[in-house]
Amino acid sequence: METEFLPAKRNGTWILGVLLLVFLAASLLLIYSASQDPVRSSYLLKLACGIALWAPLLFCLKRMYELRTMTYRLSRSALTLRWGVRQLVFPMDMIRWARSAADFEHELPIPFFSFPGCILGRRKIAGLGETRFLAVDKKQMILIALPEGALVISPQDREAFIRTYEKMYELGSPEKVAYSASGITDLWNRVWQDQTAKRLLVASLAAVLLLWVFLGILMASLRQVMWVSLEIVPANRLILLGVLGSFIWAGNLLLGVYFYLQEQVQRGMVYLLWGASLLSILILIAAAAIMSF
Repeated sequence: METEFLPAKRNGTWILGVLLLVFLAASLLLIYSASQDPVRSSYLLKLACGIALWAPLLFCLKRMYELRTMTYRLSRSALTLRWGVRQLVFPMDMIRWARSAADFEHELPIPFFSFPGCILGRRKIAGLGETRFLAVDKKQMILIALPEGALVISPQDREAFIRTYEKMYELGSPEKVAYSASGITDLWNRVWQDQTAKRLLVASLAAVLLLWVFLGILMASLRQVMWVSLEIVPANRLILLGVLGSFIWAGNLLLGVYFYLQEQVQRGMVYLLWGASLLSILILIAAAAIMSF
């Protein structure tokens, strides 16, 4: 018997969605502006700022995926937490107690880079030790004590979770379950052991790096190129090809890994997706060469 509890994901999804759009729009605007700027020092600064915004963009994307997949599962044997590609399994006899955080006199300090709707991370708390947060709502927080450290979660129905935990704890565990933790490394190893997938991923990464090197050489040696519209434009505009290639590579990589691990489609379709990245980037390299000569 296993009971699944979910956090309230709506607020965090909206906030992360808005942040994603803001960072994406700002990055694209800066990169596009750089492609139109004839002054080399100025376009390099804009390009660097535009690419730097990819870091918070990817962070928000990662947080949204973790939030959308966050679940808490209770059984007589264990508490299982899942978010993103990570999963933790805590045997029931490893849990000392589970109480509402509202029962305590002092409010729990939350991890850095957290906000309402998405409270993820770790924080050392006096009296508790290292505490892992997988929560979204301060009002629904549950504190779970472990032999070393603690957990903080926030199911939508806090009282139902506590009642279910107490009931299952009283019934006792029918089987011995070991603590386990799996993450991106374990899942990535599954992909990397597939020789076909490995070759396609290495080849597509090499291709996108080659694209940027080739574009850098062209932009450093040429002042103007003929664009797809057959007009003469500053060579800086070739940046757009690099950005397009990078988005195609990153998007197909993430989608392919997701489908590969979830086994929702045939392996051949995943290989085709990664192969499409390689082909698309080679086409962009050829396009840049044609525009330059």
